[in-house]
Amino acid sequence: MQDILGFTKWLTAKVKAEFPDLNVITVMRPHATWQQSNTALADYLKVNFGDKALEAILQILDRDYNLSVANTETPISFQGQKYFTSQINLDFCRVYPSEDFVENFKAVSLHEMAHIVGAHKGYHLGSLREEAMADLFQASVMVWLGFDDHPQRILEGRIKGIVDPTKLSLVRSYNYPTIAVDAEIEFFDKMRAMRGQDISFSELYDDIEGFLFDRQRQLDSWFGFDDGMSALRYETTDLKDILGVAAQANHPQVGMISNVMGVEPNLEYELQHEPNPFISRQNALLYAQARPPYEEGTKQKEGKTLEDVLADSPLSPEFYIMANGQVVNQAPGFKFSGNMPR
Repeated sequence: MQDILGFTKWLTAKVKAEFPDLNVITVMRPHATWQQSNTALADYLKVNFGDKALEAILQILDRDYNLSVANTETPISFQGQKYFTSQINLDFCRVYPSEDFVENFKAVSLHEMAHIVGAHKGYHLGSLREEAMADLFQASVMVWLGFDDHPQRILEGRIKGIVDPTKLSLVRSYNYPTIAVDAEIEFFDKMRAMRGQDISFSELYDDIEGFLFDRQRQLDSWFGFDDGMSALRYETTDLKDILGVAAQANHPQVGMISNVMGVEPNLEYELQHEPNPFISRQNALLYAQARPPYEEGTKQKEGKTLEDVLADSPLSPEFYIMANGQVVNQAPGFKFSGNMPR
């Protein structure tokens, strides 16, 4: 635990040095104690901020999922300072995006911190750019820290399934793969050259924001691929067929996905309807409307899921709450003093 506590202390200190009015409360928890840690975090906020924390508390207690998240929608304004919370699922860090727990923890912490930095600076990038920004920020800082392979790990992690890497796992808002090649020249070479020197998180964020605005069509193509897959989902779920239909439409993501997955497109696949759903998002909608009505049946659970992997955890049930790098809670049952670390 010392590695991750030490990194959290460094990361929050660096952010605080750049943004004197920004404070980060970090929660580190295993999968099994997410509800207990949410309650403890809510108690901590109530004791230290009172009614100022009401919206943040309600958002935290209302969460019905337990992966890592930065709570950027409801910052707490208190005595001229702003407070954000970042919650890290330690079990998720066991499995994604590499096999190295400490590397993954650093990466996930940076990803959530990118969301916080952007929110504090007043940026609202929307679904098209927000996650690409956090992935690119994460990749850039990890390269600066010496993890040269990390950008490739993110690229593959956004395409391959976590539990079964032979299955495609494409989440429409995580479109980093579309700009990964351009980022190598624009950011990663620069980060390597700056090792041993300090970097500004604020300037890096601004550079990334401008970079992404210039590549909106690339980012949007990821949404288009997802639209095409969704239109085909009741016709075929075979990746070879999906890639074949996308290749027939000259979709720009086919080559990258094919290379990462090691699957060749089936160019002989014949669509049951028209038009090709990968040509445009409008075509995807038309294609979905062309198929006969589909009655959703009861689906059986197929194989092991990520939930199974996270639940089968070797980690102890301890969780930690750190405010600006200082531990203020460890494990269930801790009594809060009400003293806010500065």
